[in-house]
Amino acid sequence: MVKNPLWQTLCINRETIPNSFIRIKKKLDNALEKVGKAEVIIGLLDESSVADCTGKSRVINTKKIKTLNTYRSKRLFSYFGCLCLGGKSVVKVAEKCKKEDCLKFFKEIKQANPEKILIIILDNAKIHKAKIVQDFCQNNQIILVYLPSYSPNLNPIEFMWKDLKKRLSEYYQENVENLKRIGQLISEELLESRQLSYTAKWREKFL
Repeated sequence: MVKNPLWQTLCINRETIPNSFIRIKKKLDNALEKVGKAEVIIGLLDESSVADCTGKSRVINTKKIKTLNTYRSKRLFSYFGCLCLGGKSVVKVAEKCKKEDCLKFFKEIKQANPEKILIIILDNAKIHKAKIVQDFCQNNQIILVYLPSYSPNLNPIEFMWKDLKKRLSEYYQENVENLKRIGQLISEELLESRQLSYTAKWREKFL
């Protein structure tokens, strides 16, 4: 079996991983103990932005080519994503990444997974800790487990973002609305077809 180079790069850094691993393992175990024998879905949530990177261009099957950067790149739009183990994964396009957008996404996750308790693993972004988000979660059987700071390596959905942006680079000539639509379809397909491969090492370590 071919080893995933991204996993090796992000996760097998033994100088930085052990303490973070122990902390998140303890938090997750506590959350699972809290729900007892109830059926649960574990969600791995994150956001990723798509930018107009004018200083780089990519041709399929060639190395990245650097070009003269005449102005700063700007964010075109963002994706919210939640890879749900034991449930339905969800992806949403958003113009902005504000607390209101985050709340809407949590509502979509719950709507897609209405029956079971959700344990959502996510980073410490301000929008994730907003009161409106936490209140909604407390009232809808959603337990939030926050990752230690600076540890995106502990969230396997990062692999999906990497694959998504690689494939989106093939559509650089499309307008923004088409990019949103194409990216939505690609990300949904990736979460469906590669969920087990993305999370194999994570499940081995944490579940």
